Amino acid sequence: MKVLATAAILMGFAAFWGGLLRSELVDRDETRGAAVAANYVIFRNAVFNYVLALEMVGAGTILPDNPALKLPHGWIRLRDWRGLVREEDGLLHCYVYGPAGPEEVAAIQALLNHSMGVGWNDAGVFAGNAPPRPLPPDVPQGAIVSVIRID
Repeated sequence: MKVLATAAILMGFAAFWGGLLRSELVDRDETRGAAVAANYVIFRNAVFNYVLALEMVGAGTILPDNPALKLPHGWIRLRDWRGLVREEDGLLHCYVYGPAGPEEVAAIQALLNHSMGVGWNDAGVFAGNAPPRPLPPDVPQGAIVSVIRID
């Protein structure tokens, strides 16, 4: 009987500690997703502000090391974020994109209130809350994408 009682107590401790460790891992994943989301949004906003502040902008790629971007002091990119200005049908569009997992895409969309201008590359097509549209070939499959039109 003592053996069964001891086994039950040990199983209870194992279940308790296993639950704590599992919830800690979930919290870590959520924290990482939130950090990537904030990092992306900071870069995205800097690129959009940079592009919209210029009176004349041409097509090209915008990298995080561009000194004209007004990124906060000490900002370190967590992913290979990029901006791309491209002419389509006589209009300039600015894309900000980079690699992100499904959980990170969800965190970014939540941080941006599920904006129609935020989605991901699904086989070369913008997928998200907006109608599907073709994406430039520079945007990798599965990447998070934000797009604005520059008037």
